Order: sequence, then C-alpha cells, then structure tokens
Amino acid sequence: MTQALCDPQVSVVIPCFNNAATIGLAVESALRQSISNIEVIIVDDGSTDGTPNVLKAIHDPRVRCLSQTNSGGPAAPRNRGILESRGEWIALLDADDFWDADKLERCLAIASGGVDVVMHPMRVSVDGKFVPRDQLPILKTLTPRDASNWYESLRCRRPIAPPSGTLIRRSLLLRHGGFDCDPRLVAGEDYDLWLRLAKGGAKLAVTVSVLGTYTAGLGHLSSPARTVRFLPLIVERHFHSCRTWELPAWIHVSMGAAIWHQRGVRGLVGFGLNLMRKTPWAQKPFLAISILAELARRAYSISGSDFAMALVRCASPNSNRPSMASPSVTTNE
Repeated sequence: MTQALCDPQVSVVIPCFNNAATIGLAVESALRQSISNIEVIIVDDGSTDGTPNVLKAIHDPRVRCLSQTNSGGPAAPRNRGILESRGEWIALLDADDFWDADKLERCLAIASGGVDVVMHPMRVSVDGKFVPRDQLPILKTLTPRDASNWYESLRCRRPIAPPSGTLIRRSLLLRHGGFDCDPRLVAGEDYDLWLRLAKGGAKLAVTVSVLGTYTAGLGHLSSPARTVRFLPLIVERHFHSCRTWELPAWIHVSMGAAIWHQRGVRGLVGFGLNLMRKTPWAQKPFLAISILAELARRAYSISGSDFAMALVRCASPNSNRPSMASPSVTTNE
C-alpha cells in the first residue's frame, strides 16, 4: 500500500441512498481531482435500487465502500464516513453533486492559511438536466467579508452552504460530534453543524471561485414537510433568546413558504395572522419591511442567468449531466 493510501491528506466522504443514476459521476469527480493524495469513502445507507451494483463496479484502491441499514437521512452515513476516515481534511460530497477537477487543490491552498473550514459557491443544476456550465445559475454561499463573524452571518440570513461546497478539518468535526442525527433535523443538519462550528470559534475562509455543481430537483431532501420540522428545532437551539418578532426574516419567509406548499393559501394566511398577533403594534411595520426585504434578497441571490430562464433550459427534453470538462466559473462579489 502506497504512502498516499496509508496517510491521505483529504478524505472524501460520500453518503448515498438510492443514487444509482448519479453516484458514478460523483465518485468520478472525486477521483479525477488534480491531487492524488486522497481517499474516497462511500457509505451506502441501505439503498434498494441499483446503487450497490454501481459501487461493486468501482475498482480503485483509493475507494472504500461501506454499507449500513437505512438511517433516514444523510447525517449518520456522513458521520460514519468521518469516523472511518484517515485524512487531515474532510471533503463532503453528496451523491448527486460533483466537483471541478481542481476543487480540492484550490481549497487546500486556501486552508494552508491556518483556517479550519473552507467554503465555496456552486453552480445549480436542476434534476441533472443538461445546461452549458457558463449558463448555469450560481448558488451563492457566505462571502469573504462574512468569514470574520460567520456565526452572525449564518444566523442573520442563512446563506445556502451545501456540504459539497466545503472542506473541513477532521479533528474539528470530531470535536463537535459531527452531524446531529435527530430525525427532525433532516435537511437542516448541515446548517445546524455550521452554526455549532462557527459558535465554537472555527476559522472560516470563503473563496468566490465556483468549484462544483449542486443538483436540486424533485428528488432532493429539502421539502416543505422537512422545513416545518427542522426550523422550530433550529430556532429552539440557536435563536432561543429571540422573541418571535425578533427572529431573522428568513425564518418567517422559509416557514411561510413551507406552510404555503403544504396547506395552500389558507395555511399561509393563518401563519401570517398568527405571526402578526404575536408582534407588538410598534414592531409590525419593521417586521413587514424585513420580510419584504428578505423576499427581494432571495429574488436576487442567484447570479448569472435569470433563474426562471435557467429552469426553462433545464427542462429541455435533450437532457444529460453537465460535462465536467467545461470551464469553471468565478463569481464577482
């Protein structure tokens, strides 16, 4: 066994469940990195489709495949992969996402500055439909100026920071217990972990370089039902000192949107009336303005092509996964 396999610098951890159609591309993007001193740990969380057969066909000494009974979410398989890892750094990769070939090399160069966590934005591909890379919208995360106080930045506006867009010290993850496996937190376990790392003093660096592609779509974990479950728990843990009207506007907007998808206009109206009843008269205008500002912020949070047009292009019947050989994109903050 080579030194690289015995002592990898980076451990890529890929949780998967019924991802037979996408896991191969995710693993390929990890193995095609410009650095070779890595290991790839795939944890199959009880797949019932063809995923096990896809994994059996992978013959690379850098890859280890583990399996377990289904846990109901990505937290447990991620944690197992982290515990089984040997690298100094953990690079999380979801089974339906994929990276540019220089993602790890560039993140390690940034991490050499003495930080604990590196984050980067990702392109958005809807349901894996083919769209040229330079036309894919960009899913922005924290900005470089947020890094000095990323705990408050996370609390104030919850920028989307997908696990596939991170590089994290293994020792830091172990010290904080990894991802919380509470079933109520499914689809919010990553945000909970980022808050805990930030509150614990972890040093963050953010690059504006777009180093991968994040897949969103109907099969994604995020859903209105899960939002309604995990947001109250997030508020209880990380916003317990806030009164209802003092909560950041993104919480009200996210909960309202989830309730609307679940229960329609009547549910949304009921949610809004209840929120206003809990808000003192003097605070009602400020709450309304903050919610409108949050809605406007979300409308402009995706850069590049108009998002609606991107969705139309993604719906093209001539669909395929975006080519990994396409040039990378860099956002301008």
